[in-house]
Amino acid sequence: MQQDQAEGRADDVAIKPTLVLYNFAKANGVAIFFVTGRTEMYRKATMKNLKEAGYISWQQLDLKPNSYNKPSVIDYKQSRRKAIEAKGYDIVLNIGDQYSDLAGGYADRTYKLPDYMYYIA
Repeated sequence: MQQDQAEGRADDVAIKPTLVLYNFAKANGVAIFFVTGRTEMYRKATMKNLKEAGYISWQQLDLKPNSYNKPSVIDYKQSRRKAIEAKGYDIVLNIGDQYSDLAGGYADRTYKLPDYMYYIA
């Protein structure tokens, strides 16, 4: 199955330790931002999937524009983190399963999760 087909299915399960961290952050007043390489056409499916996996609320969900055509998502994700900081937020932790999730700065700390399924530049 291709990645874009999987994104539209909206049936990914939460990584349990990540959901625990999410709940800890929410309980302690931390604003949650999701910056994903999924395209805007999958917004409804992504929101449904997040909620069904236990991520019931967040400050902002950024999806890549459908017209984005650069070979890497680094520029897109960096620009979104920069915009979050421009709103006055300090990004204390950026978590991702791809190195492109973490590249480009605008976070106090980064943490790379293992991903044995796919690699994105």
